[in-house]
Amino acid sequence: MSKKKWSKELVVASIQKIHKAGGKLNSGYLQLSPRYRKLYLASCVYFGNWRKAIEASGITYRQIQVDLSIKRERLFIAGKRRVILAIQKRHSCGRPLNSNYMQIKCRKLYWNACQYFGTWGKAVEAAGFDYGSIRRRKAFHSWGKKAVLEDIQQRKLNSLSLNCSILKREDRALYGAGRRYFRNWKNALRVAGVKIPILKGGPARTWTKDRVIAEILLRSEQELALNVGAVTKDYSSLISAACKLFGNWGKAIESSGLRYDGIRKVKSWTPRKVIRSIRDLEKSGIRLSSKSVQLSRGGLFQAAIIHFHSWSEAVEASGIDYRKHALSWSTKAWVRNLQPADMSGIKKRVRQFSSQRRRE
Repeated sequence: MSKKKWSKELVVASIQKIHKAGGKLNSGYLQLSPRYRKLYLASCVYFGNWRKAIEASGITYRQIQVDLSIKRERLFIAGKRRVILAIQKRHSCGRPLNSNYMQIKCRKLYWNACQYFGTWGKAVEAAGFDYGSIRRRKAFHSWGKKAVLEDIQQRKLNSLSLNCSILKREDRALYGAGRRYFRNWKNALRVAGVKIPILKGGPARTWTKDRVIAEILLRSEQELALNVGAVTKDYSSLISAACKLFGNWGKAIESSGLRYDGIRKVKSWTPRKVIRSIRDLEKSGIRLSSKSVQLSRGGLFQAAIIHFHSWSEAVEASGIDYRKHALSWSTKAWVRNLQPADMSGIKKRVRQFSSQRRRE
Protein backbone atom coordinates (compact mmCIF):
# COMPACT_ATOMS: atom_id res chain seq x y z
CA MET A 1 0.00 0.00 0.00
CA SER A 2 1.46 3.37 -1.07
CA LYS A 3 1.95 6.04 1.56
CA LYS A 4 -0.34 9.10 1.56
CA LYS A 5 1.41 12.10 -0.03
CA TRP A 6 0.51 15.17 1.97
CA SER A 7 -0.05 18.61 0.50
CA LYS A 8 -1.63 21.85 1.66
CA GLU A 9 -4.88 20.97 -0.11
CA LEU A 10 -5.02 17.49 1.42
CA VAL A 11 -4.36 18.87 4.91
CA VAL A 12 -7.18 21.43 4.52
CA ALA A 13 -9.58 18.79 3.13
CA SER A 14 -8.81 16.40 6.04
CA ILE A 15 -9.40 19.13 8.65
CA GLN A 16 -12.71 20.15 7.05
CA LYS A 17 -13.82 16.49 6.93
CA ILE A 18 -13.13 16.03 10.67
CA HIS A 19 -14.92 19.30 11.45
CA LYS A 20 -18.05 18.29 9.47
CA ALA A 21 -18.14 14.92 11.28
CA GLY A 22 -18.06 16.73 14.65
CA GLY A 23 -14.65 15.31 15.57
CA LYS A 24 -12.09 16.83 17.95
CA LEU A 25 -9.71 19.38 16.45
CA ASN A 26 -7.70 20.47 19.49
CA SER A 27 -3.95 20.04 19.04
CA GLY A 28 -3.42 17.97 22.20
CA TYR A 29 -5.83 15.26 21.03
CA LEU A 30 -4.39 15.06 17.48
CA GLN A 31 -0.78 14.82 18.68
CA LEU A 32 -1.61 11.78 20.81
CA SER A 33 -4.06 10.13 18.38
CA PRO A 34 -2.40 7.43 16.22
CA ARG A 35 -5.04 8.10 13.57
CA TYR A 36 -4.43 11.85 13.20
CA ARG A 37 -0.81 12.26 14.28
CA LYS A 38 0.46 12.34 10.66
CA LEU A 39 -2.14 14.98 9.78
CA TYR A 40 -0.90 17.13 12.67
CA LEU A 41 2.74 16.77 11.58
CA ALA A 42 1.87 17.55 7.94
CA SER A 43 -0.03 20.69 9.03
CA CYS A 44 3.04 21.90 10.93
CA VAL A 45 5.24 21.26 7.86
CA TYR A 46 2.99 23.07 5.36
CA PHE A 47 1.50 25.83 7.56
CA GLY A 48 4.02 26.31 10.36
CA ASN A 49 1.67 25.28 13.20
CA TRP A 50 -1.74 23.71 13.81
CA ARG A 51 -3.53 27.00 14.44
CA LYS A 52 -2.60 28.38 11.02
CA ALA A 53 -3.72 25.14 9.36
CA ILE A 54 -7.11 25.42 11.10
CA GLU A 55 -7.59 29.02 10.02
CA ALA A 56 -6.53 28.15 6.43
CA SER A 57 -9.37 25.62 6.45
CA GLY A 58 -11.91 28.38 7.10
CA ILE A 59 -12.41 27.50 10.77
CA THR A 60 -11.97 29.96 13.66
CA TYR A 61 -9.43 28.55 16.10
CA ARG A 62 -11.03 30.49 18.95
CA GLN A 63 -14.27 28.58 18.35
CA ILE A 64 -12.42 25.26 18.75
CA GLN A 65 -11.03 26.42 22.09
CA VAL A 66 -14.50 27.52 23.23
CA ASP A 67 -16.05 24.21 22.14
CA LEU A 68 -13.32 22.31 23.98
CA SER A 69 -13.86 24.28 27.20
CA ILE A 70 -17.64 23.68 26.94
CA LYS A 71 -17.07 19.93 26.49
CA ARG A 72 -14.69 19.86 29.46
CA GLU A 73 -17.21 21.75 31.61
CA ARG A 74 -19.97 19.34 30.61
CA LEU A 75 -17.78 16.35 31.43
CA PHE A 76 -16.85 17.94 34.77
CA ILE A 77 -20.53 18.52 35.65
CA ALA A 78 -21.44 14.97 34.58
CA GLY A 79 -18.59 13.61 36.71
CA LYS A 80 -19.80 15.54 39.77
CA ARG A 81 -23.34 14.27 39.18
CA ARG A 82 -22.10 10.65 39.01
CA VAL A 83 -20.22 11.07 42.29
CA ILE A 84 -23.28 12.58 44.02
CA LEU A 85 -25.56 9.78 42.77
CA ALA A 86 -23.08 7.12 43.95
CA ILE A 87 -22.89 8.71 47.44
CA GLN A 88 -26.69 8.96 47.66
CA LYS A 89 -27.05 5.32 46.60
CA ARG A 90 -24.58 4.16 49.27
CA HIS A 91 -26.42 6.21 51.90
CA SER A 92 -29.82 4.79 50.92
CA CYS A 93 -28.41 1.25 51.24
CA GLY A 94 -27.09 2.06 54.73
CA ARG A 95 -23.43 1.62 53.75
CA PRO A 96 -20.62 3.48 55.56
CA LEU A 97 -19.58 6.87 54.14
CA ASN A 98 -16.75 7.84 56.48
CA SER A 99 -13.49 8.85 54.80
CA ASN A 100 -11.29 6.07 56.20
CA TYR A 101 -13.67 3.31 55.06
CA MET A 102 -14.06 4.82 51.57
CA GLN A 103 -10.29 5.11 51.05
CA ILE A 104 -9.92 1.38 51.76
CA LYS A 105 -13.07 -0.11 50.21
CA CYS A 106 -14.19 2.38 47.51
CA ARG A 107 -10.95 4.04 46.50
CA LYS A 108 -12.10 5.00 42.98
CA LEU A 109 -15.21 6.83 44.19
CA TYR A 110 -13.19 8.52 46.95
CA TRP A 111 -10.53 9.90 44.59
CA ASN A 112 -13.12 10.97 42.00
CA ALA A 113 -14.94 12.88 44.74
CA CYS A 114 -11.70 14.59 45.80
CA GLN A 115 -10.97 15.46 42.15
CA TYR A 116 -14.38 17.05 41.53
CA PHE A 117 -15.11 18.57 44.97
CA GLY A 118 -11.68 19.05 46.59
CA THR A 119 -12.32 16.84 49.63
CA TRP A 120 -14.50 13.85 50.49
CA GLY A 121 -16.38 15.87 53.12
CA LYS A 122 -17.41 18.50 50.53
CA ALA A 123 -18.65 15.73 48.19
CA VAL A 124 -20.81 14.26 50.96
CA GLU A 125 -22.18 17.73 51.78
CA ALA A 126 -22.95 18.28 48.06
CA ALA A 127 -24.94 15.03 48.09
CA GLY A 128 -27.18 16.58 50.76
CA PHE A 129 -25.81 14.93 53.92
CA ASP A 130 -24.26 16.35 57.08
CA TYR A 131 -20.69 15.08 57.04
CA GLY A 132 -20.24 15.89 60.73
CA SER A 133 -22.74 13.17 61.64
CA ILE A 134 -21.20 10.71 59.15
CA ARG A 135 -17.51 10.96 59.88
CA ARG A 136 -16.34 8.41 62.41
CA ARG A 137 -12.99 9.86 63.42
CA LYS A 138 -12.84 12.88 65.72
CA ALA A 139 -9.84 14.90 66.80
CA PHE A 140 -8.43 13.78 70.14
CA HIS A 141 -9.22 17.09 71.84
CA SER A 142 -12.89 16.95 70.73
CA TRP A 143 -13.65 13.83 72.79
CA GLY A 144 -15.20 14.10 76.21
CA LYS A 145 -17.78 12.24 78.28
CA LYS A 146 -20.61 14.12 76.61
CA ALA A 147 -19.31 13.39 73.07
CA VAL A 148 -18.89 9.67 73.88
CA LEU A 149 -22.44 9.39 75.23
CA GLU A 150 -23.86 11.28 72.23
CA ASP A 151 -22.08 8.93 69.79
CA ILE A 152 -23.32 5.85 71.66
CA GLN A 153 -26.89 7.16 71.52
CA GLN A 154 -26.47 7.97 67.81
CA ARG A 155 -25.29 4.43 67.04
CA LYS A 156 -28.24 3.06 68.99
CA LEU A 157 -30.70 5.26 67.03
CA ASN A 158 -29.11 4.12 63.73
CA SER A 159 -29.45 0.45 64.84
CA LEU A 160 -25.66 0.01 64.67
CA SER A 161 -23.93 -2.57 66.82
CA LEU A 162 -22.48 -1.49 70.17
CA ASN A 163 -20.66 -4.79 70.63
CA CYS A 164 -17.05 -4.01 71.59
CA SER A 165 -15.54 -6.50 69.09
CA ILE A 166 -17.47 -4.97 66.18
CA LEU A 167 -16.87 -1.43 67.43
CA LYS A 168 -13.11 -2.00 67.42
CA ARG A 169 -13.36 -2.52 63.64
CA GLU A 170 -16.01 0.09 62.82
CA ASP A 171 -15.21 2.96 65.20
CA ARG A 172 -12.03 2.36 67.16
CA ALA A 173 -11.85 6.04 68.20
CA LEU A 174 -15.23 5.87 69.97
CA TYR A 175 -14.30 2.60 71.68
CA GLY A 176 -10.99 4.06 72.88
CA ALA A 177 -12.64 7.26 74.12
CA GLY A 178 -15.28 5.23 75.96
CA ARG A 179 -12.63 3.27 77.82
CA ARG A 180 -10.60 6.41 78.53
CA TYR A 181 -13.43 8.42 80.07
CA PHE A 182 -15.47 5.59 81.68
CA ARG A 183 -12.69 3.10 82.59
CA ASN A 184 -14.25 0.37 80.42
CA TRP A 185 -16.81 0.01 77.61
CA LYS A 186 -19.51 -1.57 79.80
CA ASN A 187 -19.50 1.46 82.08
CA ALA A 188 -19.85 3.77 79.06
CA LEU A 189 -22.91 1.82 77.86
CA ARG A 190 -24.40 1.80 81.36
CA VAL A 191 -24.05 5.59 81.75
CA ALA A 192 -25.54 6.07 78.27
CA GLY A 193 -28.59 4.12 79.36
CA VAL A 194 -27.99 1.20 77.03
CA LYS A 195 -29.00 -2.17 78.42
CA ILE A 196 -26.24 -4.78 78.33
CA PRO A 197 -27.82 -8.12 77.41
CA ILE A 198 -26.86 -11.03 79.66
CA LEU A 199 -27.69 -14.56 78.58
CA LYS A 200 -29.12 -16.68 81.38
CA GLY A 201 -27.33 -19.90 82.17
CA GLY A 202 -24.08 -18.91 80.43
CA PRO A 203 -21.63 -16.12 79.60
CA ALA A 204 -22.69 -13.07 77.59
CA ARG A 205 -20.50 -14.12 74.63
CA THR A 206 -21.82 -17.62 73.99
CA TRP A 207 -21.54 -18.50 70.30
CA THR A 208 -24.39 -20.24 68.45
CA LYS A 209 -24.82 -21.20 64.80
CA ASP A 210 -27.35 -18.39 64.32
CA ARG A 211 -24.95 -15.85 65.79
CA VAL A 212 -22.06 -17.02 63.57
CA ILE A 213 -24.29 -16.70 60.48
CA ALA A 214 -25.47 -13.24 61.60
CA GLU A 215 -21.85 -12.04 62.03
CA ILE A 216 -20.88 -13.40 58.59
CA LEU A 217 -23.85 -11.69 56.91
CA LEU A 218 -23.02 -8.45 58.77
CA ARG A 219 -19.46 -8.52 57.40
CA SER A 220 -20.88 -9.18 53.93
CA GLU A 221 -23.27 -6.21 54.18
CA GLN A 222 -20.42 -3.95 55.35
CA GLU A 223 -18.30 -5.15 52.39
CA LEU A 224 -15.59 -6.50 54.71
CA ALA A 225 -13.34 -9.32 53.53
CA LEU A 226 -14.62 -12.83 54.30
CA ASN A 227 -11.59 -14.91 53.33
CA VAL A 228 -10.19 -16.86 56.27
CA GLY A 229 -6.90 -14.92 56.39
CA ALA A 230 -8.56 -11.51 56.69
CA VAL A 231 -11.16 -12.63 59.25
CA THR A 232 -8.48 -14.35 61.37
CA LYS A 233 -6.61 -11.04 61.66
CA ASP A 234 -9.48 -8.89 62.94
CA TYR A 235 -12.08 -11.36 64.29
CA SER A 236 -10.35 -14.61 65.28
CA SER A 237 -13.13 -15.59 67.73
CA LEU A 238 -15.60 -15.76 64.83
CA ILE A 239 -13.32 -18.17 62.95
CA SER A 240 -12.91 -20.35 66.05
CA ALA A 241 -16.67 -20.48 66.68
CA ALA A 242 -17.43 -21.24 63.02
CA CYS A 243 -14.91 -24.13 62.92
CA LYS A 244 -16.27 -25.51 66.21
CA LEU A 245 -19.96 -25.31 65.23
CA PHE A 246 -19.79 -26.00 61.46
CA GLY A 247 -16.61 -28.04 61.09
CA ASN A 248 -14.71 -25.44 59.04
CA TRP A 249 -14.98 -21.85 57.81
CA GLY A 250 -16.12 -22.84 54.30
CA LYS A 251 -19.16 -24.70 55.63
CA ALA A 252 -20.10 -21.71 57.81
CA ILE A 253 -19.96 -19.43 54.75
CA GLU A 254 -22.11 -21.84 52.70
CA SER A 255 -24.62 -22.11 55.59
CA SER A 256 -24.97 -18.31 55.46
CA GLY A 257 -26.15 -18.55 51.83
CA LEU A 258 -22.87 -17.24 50.34
CA ARG A 259 -20.61 -18.94 47.78
CA TYR A 260 -17.26 -19.75 49.34
CA ASP A 261 -15.57 -20.30 45.96
CA GLY A 262 -15.95 -16.61 45.20
CA ILE A 263 -14.58 -15.64 48.64
CA ARG A 264 -11.56 -17.86 49.23
CA LYS A 265 -8.25 -16.40 48.09
CA VAL A 266 -6.06 -19.51 48.31
CA LYS A 267 -4.32 -20.26 45.02
CA SER A 268 -4.16 -23.71 43.52
CA TRP A 269 -0.38 -23.85 43.07
CA THR A 270 1.37 -25.86 40.35
CA PRO A 271 5.12 -25.97 39.58
CA ARG A 272 4.50 -23.76 36.56
CA LYS A 273 2.58 -21.16 38.60
CA VAL A 274 5.34 -21.15 41.24
CA ILE A 275 8.01 -20.49 38.60
CA ARG A 276 5.92 -17.77 36.95
CA SER A 277 5.33 -16.03 40.29
CA ILE A 278 9.03 -16.15 41.18
CA ARG A 279 9.96 -14.61 37.83
CA ASP A 280 7.33 -11.89 38.29
CA LEU A 281 8.78 -11.04 41.72
CA GLU A 282 12.28 -10.86 40.27
CA LYS A 283 11.08 -8.55 37.46
CA SER A 284 9.44 -6.30 40.07
CA GLY A 285 12.80 -5.94 41.81
CA ILE A 286 11.73 -7.80 44.96
CA ARG A 287 14.49 -9.61 46.88
CA LEU A 288 14.09 -13.38 46.60
CA SER A 289 15.79 -14.38 49.86
CA SER A 290 13.88 -17.11 51.68
CA LYS A 291 13.32 -14.97 54.77
CA SER A 292 11.79 -11.99 52.96
CA VAL A 293 9.56 -14.15 50.72
CA GLN A 294 8.43 -16.25 53.69
CA LEU A 295 7.24 -13.09 55.43
CA SER A 296 5.62 -11.37 52.42
CA ARG A 297 4.50 -14.30 50.19
CA GLY A 298 3.82 -17.19 52.56
CA GLY A 299 1.61 -19.10 50.13
CA LEU A 300 4.19 -19.00 47.34
CA PHE A 301 6.98 -20.02 49.72
CA GLN A 302 5.06 -23.08 50.98
CA ALA A 303 4.13 -24.12 47.43
CA ALA A 304 7.79 -23.89 46.41
CA ILE A 305 8.79 -26.19 49.29
CA ILE A 306 6.09 -28.70 48.29
CA HIS A 307 6.97 -28.81 44.58
CA PHE A 308 10.76 -28.17 44.64
CA HIS A 309 11.78 -29.37 48.16
CA SER A 310 13.46 -26.03 48.99
CA TRP A 311 13.08 -22.34 48.15
CA SER A 312 16.55 -22.05 46.65
CA GLU A 313 15.86 -24.95 44.24
CA ALA A 314 12.60 -23.31 43.16
CA VAL A 315 14.46 -20.05 42.43
CA GLU A 316 17.15 -21.91 40.47
CA ALA A 317 14.43 -23.81 38.54
CA SER A 318 13.07 -20.42 37.50
CA GLY A 319 16.40 -19.64 35.81
CA ILE A 320 17.51 -17.16 38.48
CA ASP A 321 20.82 -17.27 40.35
CA TYR A 322 19.82 -17.58 44.01
CA ARG A 323 23.20 -16.31 45.18
CA LYS A 324 22.25 -12.80 44.04
CA HIS A 325 19.28 -12.74 46.39
CA ALA A 326 20.24 -14.86 49.41
CA LEU A 327 21.00 -12.94 52.59
CA SER A 328 23.04 -15.87 53.94
CA TRP A 329 23.80 -19.30 52.50
CA SER A 330 23.26 -22.64 54.15
CA THR A 331 26.08 -25.20 53.82
CA LYS A 332 23.84 -27.38 51.64
CA ALA A 333 23.02 -24.50 49.24
CA TRP A 334 26.67 -23.42 49.15
CA VAL A 335 27.93 -26.93 48.23
CA ARG A 336 25.15 -27.49 45.66
CA ASN A 337 26.08 -24.32 43.76
CA LEU A 338 29.84 -24.88 43.65
CA GLN A 339 31.34 -24.68 40.16
CA PRO A 340 34.38 -26.71 38.92
CA ALA A 341 36.50 -23.55 39.05
CA ASP A 342 35.44 -23.00 42.66
CA MET A 343 36.44 -26.59 43.56
CA SER A 344 39.91 -26.23 42.09
CA GLY A 345 40.41 -22.99 44.02
CA ILE A 346 39.30 -24.64 47.28
CA LYS A 347 41.69 -27.59 46.75
CA LYS A 348 44.56 -25.19 46.10
CA ARG A 349 43.88 -23.30 49.34
CA VAL A 350 43.62 -26.56 51.30
CA ARG A 351 47.06 -27.66 49.99
CA GLN A 352 48.57 -24.29 50.89
CA PHE A 353 47.09 -24.44 54.36
CA SER A 354 48.34 -28.06 54.89
CA SER A 355 51.89 -27.22 53.82
CA GLN A 356 51.92 -24.19 56.11
CA ARG A 357 50.82 -26.32 59.06
CA ARG A 358 53.62 -28.85 58.42
CA ARG A 359 56.23 -26.11 58.48
CA GLU A 360 54.94 -24.96 61.83
